[in-house]
Amino acid sequence: MKIAHLITGLGLGGAERQLKALVTASSQESSLHHIVISLKDEGVIGKQLRSGEGVRLYCLNLHKSVVGIWQLYKILRREKPDVLQTWLYHADLVGLIVGKLARVPRIVWNIRCSNMELSQYSRLTAFVVKTLKVLSRFPDAVVTNSQSGQEVHTKLGYKPRRWVRIPNGIDTDLFQSNPVLGQELRRTFDLPPDAIVVGMLGRVDPMKDHATFLMAMENLSHSNENLYCVLAGKGTEDATWPVVPPRLRRLGIWENASEFLNSLDIMVLSSAFGEGFPNVVGEAMSCEIPTIVTDVGDTAVLVQTPEQIVPPRDVDGLILALKRLLALSGPERKVIGHKSRERVLSSYSLPIMRQRYALFYESLC
Repeated sequence: MKIAHLITGLGLGGAERQLKALVTASSQESSLHHIVISLKDEGVIGKQLRSGEGVRLYCLNLHKSVVGIWQLYKILRREKPDVLQTWLYHADLVGLIVGKLARVPRIVWNIRCSNMELSQYSRLTAFVVKTLKVLSRFPDAVVTNSQSGQEVHTKLGYKPRRWVRIPNGIDTDLFQSNPVLGQELRRTFDLPPDAIVVGMLGRVDPMKDHATFLMAMENLSHSNENLYCVLAGKGTEDATWPVVPPRLRRLGIWENASEFLNSLDIMVLSSAFGEGFPNVVGEAMSCEIPTIVTDVGDTAVLVQTPEQIVPPRDVDGLILALKRLLALSGPERKVIGHKSRERVLSSYSLPIMRQRYALFYESLC
């Protein structure tokens, strides 16, 4: 069976990395053959895919020329996929229209978010989402990686023929505890041996709400001179926020997520809205790093420990949750991390996700 994946772009986002994990993990299986099509350029993930085997990659550069629409049609007619799976809103719209014209037998949307605050984004994005609501009965199925994503889009007016929920899969071989790897990164950025490092991995975006995280860290840093804050992700190297803590390190785009996560004592995801099933939370848990999250999307379902879950945009609540973990010893935090990894292994590993997709594709034909 041939699966064509159409995605808006191939930067270092969660959807992009999840797509890579799916197609590369499945490339050895004779029953599934994947091709990947980016509406934009190849990005970081595209370069990684090109270096692998068994996955063909096409880049349409639609952000530069509408000729990419015609190229997509020709690719689909030539490749003749059994299923076209689209990832993210813009790809859902383009893929449905062009896929129907190219007579692809089965078209599937893939929703990766929950309650997006569209006022924070372009008018085009808001238009696309409203249009998809009207068109949602035309794809053969809509896959979502979170229960909250399905619930939010149902309230928005989505009425698909079929909902399918497939949670993200975490590469537990790649994302595992590796203190040596983490110490190397600490030395690179001049962090002292006794530093307590709290970090966040995520692009600068209204969804991620870095400001709340930084305000909490600024408050705590005054009473703890060993406390360091580290940010990684696109835009973090030069973004401006109302408050920044002392001893802040900005790494910008950091391709080796496992290395970054292993350098932390605590990971925080302070998102204000929009998350479905955030990869970085599962990856941190798989690396045995205690993780504090805001109650957005399915993060609470993933983390489960109430003391590590706070309401969005709640600076005081985040301060309290951080104080609880900071008051623990290193070994005590390690126990929390070990339990977190066990949860990922039992419910959210990459083989589990891969099997769920394979069964889903089989059910379409």
